[in-house]
Amino acid sequence: MPRIARFNSQLVAPQRRLTYWNDVCTAALDGTMVDSPVDGFRAEMWQLTLGDLKLLRPRSDTSVVQRPAGTGDVLLMHLQIKGSSHFRTRARNRRNEAVLKAGDFVLSTAEHGYRFDLSSNHELIVAELPQALIAPHLPGLEDRYCRTYTSGTPGGRMFREFLLSLWRQPEDEGAACDGAYAHGISSAFSTLCALAVAGAEAAPEAMDGLLSLRMRCDSYIDAHLDDPELGTAALAAEFDVSPRTIQGLFAAIGTTPTVYIQQRRLQRAADCLRADLSRAITDIAFDFGFNDSAYFTRLFRRRFGCSPTEWRTDN
Repeated sequence: MPRIARFNSQLVAPQRRLTYWNDVCTAALDGTMVDSPVDGFRAEMWQLTLGDLKLLRPRSDTSVVQRPAGTGDVLLMHLQIKGSSHFRTRARNRRNEAVLKAGDFVLSTAEHGYRFDLSSNHELIVAELPQALIAPHLPGLEDRYCRTYTSGTPGGRMFREFLLSLWRQPEDEGAACDGAYAHGISSAFSTLCALAVAGAEAAPEAMDGLLSLRMRCDSYIDAHLDDPELGTAALAAEFDVSPRTIQGLFAAIGTTPTVYIQQRRLQRAADCLRADLSRAITDIAFDFGFNDSAYFTRLFRRRFGCSPTEWRTDN
């Protein structure tokens, strides 16, 4: 896996942060500009390039991000991991606005440019790649620009999990030169993005409010399993509902938010233990929100009937 480039505005003086961040964003996505009313602007971004596919994972204070209309057949995908946003594009004679909440994504083209009004404490995954790579998987691509798609469908969850997993892979500088690896990732992106779009388009337009909230909670949980504070209060705050609403949502499927999150963490940790034998068990536990390795081992044994080491050895 190529190395991830990491940028953080808090490494420079508060009065220079917005200027610094504009330099970072302009270099990352051609001509992108950022403005924010927040003094001492806080922002962080990871960047990963795999052949023709460029991936970014930014998070920041409240901000407005604009990219001027450009040239070239370049597709952009923005997946809202946390927070909310209002997306506008300059395309004429077609839909030109989309509102995103956690778990939603939108497709656009660099040719039209865009403006993003982003909430405080937001987080995105952004992908940029040539349209030619994804067009065979998504006929009528232009008709799909600037639509709000949910990633809460089965296909959407696979797409979202694929994108999140790329940031968890071990970094290896040598892999950056592996063209077959980069081509495979780009191909997987295109296939899974098309699957997510198809699933979202097939979903009922008038989805029940509680079902929609449940799907958004699933998306948010999957993206934040590394956060030890993830729980009922965090979900209620993210979706602006009461803790009782969140508890009722999970009671309807016979569980609680705490148990549901814990089971997700344990299952993902179990998968990683067998998928990557070189990683330390404590590191994997930390990746999924367990700060105490002894506590993780106790829960793991209770769930799977053996210790993490035994689980890995059985593989």
